[in-house]
Amino acid sequence: MNERRPSPAFPDGEQATAFHRALMARLGLDASGAVNEAGLRASLERAQQMGQGQRADVVSLAAFLLFGLIRDKPFAIANTQTGLALTLAFLIRNGVAVEAPDEELAGVSIGVAQGEVYAGMVEMWLRDSARPIYR
Repeated sequence: MNERRPSPAFPDGEQATAFHRALMARLGLDASGAVNEAGLRASLERAQQMGQGQRADVVSLAAFLLFGLIRDKPFAIANTQTGLALTLAFLIRNGVAVEAPDEELAGVSIGVAQGEVYAGMVEMWLRDSARPIYR
């Protein structure tokens, strides 16, 4: 019998925007800037589609989510921070934790922002750093 895996819990545009605003408040930053809602929606949809075109697992979705949120810059400020934090939250929500030093997390995120790290590289790094969360 062919069993289907449940689809990963993926954020929608409203959830991503609320997450960004909460993160900005926590960091003491002004989140009143414009949000490119169409760009955000496109980033989220593209991440889902591209991840499903690859392996359709949580790690590939997370790689494309991180890459898209940082490169597409849907928020007025702190796209790198939001992209990383939302990706880590997405993984945890779906039963996966990333075990990596803060410097490595920052390095990958900044590398994406600077165009030096690509989605495939992010996926390889995540596969090496991801661990299942046992519940």
